[in-house]
Amino acid sequence: MAAGATFDFLTSFGGHEAAYEGPYTIPGANLVAGDNGFAVEVHQSGTSSSDIVFGAELLVSITPPVVTPPPTNQTGTILIAIDDKQKWRYENTGKDLGTAWKDKTFNDSAWPEGAALLAAETDATSEPIRTTLVRQSPAGKGILTDYFRTHFTFNGNPAGAKLSIRHLVDDGFVLYLNGVEVYRFGIAAGPVTVTTAATSHEGRNIYEGPFEIPAAALVAGDNVLAAEVHQTDPGSSDIVFGLELSAITTGGPPVTAAKFSKFARTGTNLNLEWTGTGTLQSANAITGSWTDVANATSHFTAAVAGAARFYRFKP
Repeated sequence: MAAGATFDFLTSFGGHEAAYEGPYTIPGANLVAGDNGFAVEVHQSGTSSSDIVFGAELLVSITPPVVTPPPTNQTGTILIAIDDKQKWRYENTGKDLGTAWKDKTFNDSAWPEGAALLAAETDATSEPIRTTLVRQSPAGKGILTDYFRTHFTFNGNPAGAKLSIRHLVDDGFVLYLNGVEVYRFGIAAGPVTVTTAATSHEGRNIYEGPFEIPAAALVAGDNVLAAEVHQTDPGSSDIVFGLELSAITTGGPPVTAAKFSKFARTGTNLNLEWTGTGTLQSANAITGSWTDVANATSHFTAAVAGAARFYRFKP
């Protein structure tokens, strides 16, 4: 059908025997957060056509908010990872902790400890839930705000250091470095208390970031990162928290994070192409476990057979 041509219920289209076509980029201006409707009308070359085929795959490519790049190339060293080794102290009882809880000198030794993701979530998450949280206080009331703290060691020179984060959070949170606020997500500007509600956000399976955060409070040696995670209301059925912190160093050869540039199916093969630097990983489910694909380079070909496969890049 010619672009811009008018058509109606009785319009015949040109004859075509279907093979995979695409990928094609389509406008995303009408996309909304939450539920969307996708509608298609399929026309034949004439009313005597003996067959009809319809199938469509829709993929979304999300560009994160623009972070002003530094004047030189950046590489990152992970200080806090979302794994089974990094442990967080957490307060998951709905208490009002005031403000002292976020300070570096606060004694959190009585809090339980667990690895991220720390969550109460029934839907699939892109990282394993390693610590299960609850959604009601011991008194049976819904919990609006939870608190998390962890230590990390910085061995470099804090002067001129840069930090960045990625996170998986439902719904919103405020982040503190050694007691100083450095970032907030889904929380309006102004004072924050235990009753502050966040905007609705499902953050269980898409990393947000990387975002550069202020490093003025960073010190050599021991540091404390603290986060308060807020829900939209105490009746929220889920909470998710996981955060990765990296120290950014500058200089060296240019390094660009890997991202897919093309994916297409040809017969029984899936062809993947990408730009940038990273290790291709695959898994049988979006929740993992993820394994490196040995010797994978762009123009990678995988057979389409058996169970579903998922692919991502590791920096």
